[in-house]
Amino acid sequence: MKNKVLLIGMPGSGKTTLSRMLSKILQVPYIDMDDFIESQTGKEISQIFQNGEHYFRYVETQACNVLAKKKDLIIAAGGGIVKKPVNLKYFEQDTLILFINRPIEEIIKDIDLSTRPLLKSGMHKLELLYKERYSLYKKFSDYTIENVGDINKTLEEILKIMKDEKDIIDLFKGNKKRSEIYE
Repeated sequence: MKNKVLLIGMPGSGKTTLSRMLSKILQVPYIDMDDFIESQTGKEISQIFQNGEHYFRYVETQACNVLAKKKDLIIAAGGGIVKKPVNLKYFEQDTLILFINRPIEEIIKDIDLSTRPLLKSGMHKLELLYKERYSLYKKFSDYTIENVGDINKTLEEILKIMKDEKDIIDLFKGNKKRSEIYE
């Protein structure tokens, strides 16, 4: 049985926004993995990256290990979670993994590249990361959701997938029936 949802994809693909929206609808908490890492380490992501990407990936793996043990949760993963297969191995048994795919041109419009440690060198770096990670996102996800245009349509697609998914448990609290959430 799957008891949580993990959103993966490029920085700026909409993972955190969609996690918040899902959290509100399903009445379960969401966690942004970067925020979780910052709260656990007491350091900002940019500070952790000062010790190198390899060190950040180590810290990220530790966070995956902790978060994978939680239930009834929506998680917005960091964009590079797929770089270490063990990260997704932690989640594979009981997590619905959704790849939020968004065109690079759309991402560029919405994010400040200077605030993203791996993207400070600009759009070219974003394109390289997308080429490097795309096949990994596809490999490790149960479904790919295109986030183009209206984010509410993307949310509707996620909810439809969750409704149709046979082995995902009800990710909500209270006395609401599953059918009431999706109507």
